Amino acid sequence: MQLGILVLLAAYPILELVLLIKLGQVIGLWLTLAIIFGTAIAGGLVIQAQGLAIAARFREMLSGLGSGPNFDLAPSLVLLAGVLLILPGPMTDVLGLILLVPPVRRWIASRVAPHVQVFRPSDFDAGGRTDGPPPPPGDGPIIEGEFERIDERTVRRPPRPPQDSASG
Repeated sequence: MQLGILVLLAAYPILELVLLIKLGQVIGLWLTLAIIFGTAIAGGLVIQAQGLAIAARFREMLSGLGSGPNFDLAPSLVLLAGVLLILPGPMTDVLGLILLVPPVRRWIASRVAPHVQVFRPSDFDAGGRTDGPPPPPGDGPIIEGEFERIDERTVRRPPRPPQDSASG
């Protein structure tokens, strides 16, 4: 699995570059550049339009006013579409445009939502723990206590006796 992800991450920029060169050969350099810059501007506009709305939804959710576990992922996918449109390359542009289609967004959100767990600050106790899934095995017990860093403690030294200059 990790090797597959590594190969995918290494092959992605190469594939984007090859597709960009082929696109330039088919439709021309200036039209290719216009498409790349045009989709980047469109992505910026999408992020600008959706970014503040999504930030407001996250704030509502965190303050307890939102819908909690039923939080809608579709607006976040619109934000992801904007980021993909900003990235140069035909593959990311196509993926960004696909994510802008509402039925596709709803379908992806319905597939991803069961795997997303949303925590609010109120879900945590004073120690920062939540009633969520238990910690992975092998982490050992949690021992609560207090500590003091000795190297930061001020140490009072007894005053030195005055030195007699005559007994040199």
